[in-house]
Amino acid sequence: MRKSYNEITKKHLKIVVVVPTTWEQIDNLVEAYGPYPFSIYGDPSHALYKDLGHVYLSKAKFWPKVASLAISSAIKGTLKDKLPQTKEQKAVFKKSMDTQNIYLQGGTWLFNPEGEVIWKHRDKSPDDHVSIKEIIEVINTNI
Repeated sequence: MRKSYNEITKKHLKIVVVVPTTWEQIDNLVEAYGPYPFSIYGDPSHALYKDLGHVYLSKAKFWPKVASLAISSAIKGTLKDKLPQTKEQKAVFKKSMDTQNIYLQGGTWLFNPEGEVIWKHRDKSPDDHVSIKEIIEVINTNI
């Protein structure tokens, strides 16, 4: 998202990221992985996620997907890119794994200025994220 920020915002769009965590964890995230050119908001109660219809995966469905992603990334040689690199990043990752509900699936939403949904993608599993390329195609088609 950071790499595509200028391409997306040149269309007079605003990127808003909502994560299912606390301000403290967001501050740690930004310190370890930032800076970010967009705002990040917390939803520790998952109220917005629930209102938008996002789902929790069971452990039985979640962990095989994560294992499959890890194996696929290892085969492609991209696993290292997906793992925390620094001591600070590893600490943030560990705290997230220990304290957050990792089974809640995210998504991507596009709203018009009136707050109406233009397009949405609710992740069904950890391997169901929409690509930035697809988001940009949707923006170019709909805006």
